[in-house]
Amino acid sequence: MDGVVSQISILVKQYLLKDLRRHRDSSLQKRYLTVLNLLNSRSASETAQVLPVCCSTVYRVARSFSYGQVGLLGHREDNGQSKLDERYLAILYGVVKSTSREHGWRHATWAGGMLVETTAVRTLLH
Repeated sequence: MDGVVSQISILVKQYLLKDLRRHRDSSLQKRYLTVLNLLNSRSASETAQVLPVCCSTVYRVARSFSYGQVGLLGHREDNGQSKLDERYLAILYGVVKSTSREHGWRHATWAGGMLVETTAVRTLLH
């Protein structure tokens, strides 16, 4: 560990493990695992190999953890306007419920590209 993260009590480690299991976001789980590996005396390079991530990622996560557990959470909540609004989702659901032939395609079933293109056109029309 050599100062990458400060030592903490076993109770805090157990709490981090419990919290790790509770979260379903794989990036957040990886950040928890990074800290737990460092707290269990793995070096930054060993942790990077085990997870696998870059050493710089290990150091970045350790620096974020210096602010406490909240430092492990993603910081994208203020990352600009959401790309999926209710209007777009309503158009997408409508396209998915219909058949591709209703939108001028020759194929009877939807292919990913056809779905994307049809939804984009419908979004521009509405």
